[in-house]
Amino acid sequence: MRARWNDLRPDLERAARRAGFERGGFSHYRAASTGNTAFDSYREAELKRLEEERAALDRMRDEFDEFLANLRRAKDQEEFDRFKASRNPTV
Repeated sequence: MRARWNDLRPDLERAARRAGFERGGFSHYRAASTGNTAFDSYREAELKRLEEERAALDRMRDEFDEFLANLRRAKDQEEFDRFKASRNPTV
């Protein structure tokens, strides 16, 4: 998945620049000011909230991936143990 993101990132950055967005940090873009400070403050707060929510979802995805990897390891171990037992019934 990271490889796919790295492949797409330059295109996404170019599209964001064409749409009038400026670089706002490592992984997000910030729209240029509208001139209305109340709206700009609201927008910045909402974008920060969404970024935090995205980060939480990314952490949850990582935890789920780890959970699935542990399930696969347990299944592999069970299958291997069953194989060993079938090859050497005296153990």
